[in-house]
Amino acid sequence: AFTIVPPPVGGGGGATLTPAPAIVITSISGGGSGKARMTWTSTVTPKKGFAILYSTSDKEPTWEKNAYFIVNDGAAREAYIDGKAGKTYYYRICSLKEGKCDLYSATATFQFP
Repeated sequence: AFTIVPPPVGGGGGATLTPAPAIVITSISGGGSGKARMTWTSTVTPKKGFAILYSTSDKEPTWEKNAYFIVNDGAAREAYIDGKAGKTYYYRICSLKEGKCDLYSATATFQFP
């Protein structure tokens, strides 16, 4: 099952709104062969591409703490991710800038069948 954790709504009394994330994970599907297809939208096209951060325990994976896959193409909007049967993973995508994450997506979860 694929779920997205909604980002927190900001602003005291509605005075300010939290901007929509620049990167949104739209789907994670498949996974029966140990590989699942992830798709996303992005309002940015980073020259260095994206990192797909993942964890089986941290609900908000970060560049500093967690494992990741690199997608070198900033125009890419899909990738195949690896996982173990029966395990639930937490995923975030970030745009890469100067050797680290710049903008993060919200967390998505996926359990490999």
